[in-house]
Amino acid sequence: MFAVRDVDWREPETDLVNVKELMVEVLRDWGAGLDLHLYEDALTHFLGGKERVMTEIDIVMGNRTVGRQKIRLSGPDTAFKITALGDEGMTRFEDHARRFLQHTRLRSIHWINVTRAFVTFRTLDKERTGR
Repeated sequence: MFAVRDVDWREPETDLVNVKELMVEVLRDWGAGLDLHLYEDALTHFLGGKERVMTEIDIVMGNRTVGRQKIRLSGPDTAFKITALGDEGMTRFEDHARRFLQHTRLRSIHWINVTRAFVTFRTLDKERTGR
């Protein structure tokens, strides 16, 4: 069984589902060692389906759009990402995600990191640059 870590988590602005509660229930039922796409698909379903959750956003440098990235939204200006990283990988992902946020219209990323021992829930905000 895994332990739950809640680090600066803010529940997404949605009336559909409590994301943290849902993910803990799914993980307790299915286990914490499955392919991450299964968990992403489950959360996508409960947040209203692909039509509501999947979108492309502009990647901007300065005032110029340099590309587009497909993401999953948990709220109007918030993406969600599920990973399965060790401590070192988590540090690198957080740094990368914060840099990514600076080049998008997103306000934050709801990040769920799933390992066999721990499930960590974090909300990474554009405004906060540190940990």
